[in-house]
Amino acid sequence: MSRNPIVAVLHAHVLPSDELMAPVASRAEVRYTDKAGLSTALDGADVLFLYDFLTDAVPGAWHAADSLQWLHIAAAGVDPVMFPEARDSDVTITNSRGVFDGAIAEYVLAQILSFAKDLPGSLRLQQSHTWQHRESERIAGRTALIVGTGPIGRAVARLLRAAGMKVSGSGRSARNADPDFGTVTAAEDLPSRLADADYVIAVAPLTDQTRHMFRDSTFAAMKPGAGSSTWDAVNSSAPTTSSRRSGRGRSPAPRSTCSTRNRSPQTIHSGTCRMSRSRRTTRVISPAGETPSLRCSPTISNAG
Repeated sequence: MSRNPIVAVLHAHVLPSDELMAPVASRAEVRYTDKAGLSTALDGADVLFLYDFLTDAVPGAWHAADSLQWLHIAAAGVDPVMFPEARDSDVTITNSRGVFDGAIAEYVLAQILSFAKDLPGSLRLQQSHTWQHRESERIAGRTALIVGTGPIGRAVARLLRAAGMKVSGSGRSARNADPDFGTVTAAEDLPSRLADADYVIAVAPLTDQTRHMFRDSTFAAMKPGAGSSTWDAVNSSAPTTSSRRSGRGRSPAPRSTCSTRNRSPQTIHSGTCRMSRSRRTTRVISPAGETPSLRCSPTISNAG
């Protein structure tokens, strides 16, 4: 009699709901573990489900994956598990492609509106019980350059077009008449397109080719503003910022950033980005840090 498959579920002290895991638990033995117990949970496991998709624990526990056939990560990106031993193994690695497209597109639109309407400023005024008339920007007619033309980039493009923005893309190969982007520029020609963009959305997957795609020269090619801010090299999916002008050190990786007049790049969540109608600058949005409230679970079937 064949045994049920064993599924190890790696979590970061927040477990997937019973409802989410019910189809799996009805057909498999489920082992929940945090990173400290991963090696033990992997012993004899057929499947590893990375509910903690930001984990760095898998390479150190890989020696215990003696029966592993399938690794599934609850994220669109698979870079946390693309270490040499996993690449060289026969383990099937899958991601949650398509699950987060709409949620991330909504997040990007929300950030663009937050920039244009200075929503952090509105919240500060509300908290201080202050009424103040202010002018804000329209996003209709503004240009958005989406770096990364996969499913997430396409969902972003469709939503921004619906909001009246002029959208184009940057991908591996150039093409015209794309149904979502219109014009797509090849990645090597990205710097030549940056000066025309009001908003740059970075949703390219983290690979050897996209690592450090955004660096000082990239930001220098964007639409200029008064004053200057220099940025350290960044990954397209995990940006970091640095201000050499002010002498401050590296800041934590933000969810989205903006470069404004006489200011260093700041995270929108800090409420320090200010709008300038007279001298627009390019706003850069990377939703890598956003975790939409959507999850997925692997589907298990008994073979025999």
